Amino acid sequence: MRFFSDFCLELEEKDLDFLIKDLGLYDVIGLGYGCFLATEYAIDKIQNNHRIHRIILVSPLIDTFNFEMIIKAYKSSILKDYLIPIKRVEKRKWELNFLKQIASYGGRFEVYIGSQTPNSQEIIGLFKPFGLIYCFRERGFDIFSELSNLKQEKILLQ
Repeated sequence: MRFFSDFCLELEEKDLDFLIKDLGLYDVIGLGYGCFLATEYAIDKIQNNHRIHRIILVSPLIDTFNFEMIIKAYKSSILKDYLIPIKRVEKRKWELNFLKQIASYGGRFEVYIGSQTPNSQEIIGLFKPFGLIYCFRERGFDIFSELSNLKQEKILLQ
């Protein structure tokens, strides 16, 4: 399992254990800007003949936009204690060919997003052909409480 942080967080996976604890050896997870990095990691592994099972993307960005909105969301979330000075953020965009290649090698995407997130419909449209989309109504970038509840319900149903 490999975890990729957002651009302004560090060590936040401690408070995301509800999401991480059921990940397998061949799973990769990204949060915010880290979704780009997680996908790039997955394609690199596949191109080097390694196995990838799930690519879990939490609040993925369609592009590098409005950092202030994201930081504001984190300041009122369970991740507020993990904020760090902003790291250098490179412009990234989603490569449709990479997503197709990951899917063709058996990689399965799980995307968790708030419907109020800017460009949420574009993100949903981009990933819908490649896996599961969990969209939380009336939430923006900060979906952590809903995500925790979803994971708890999933555990209870098993």
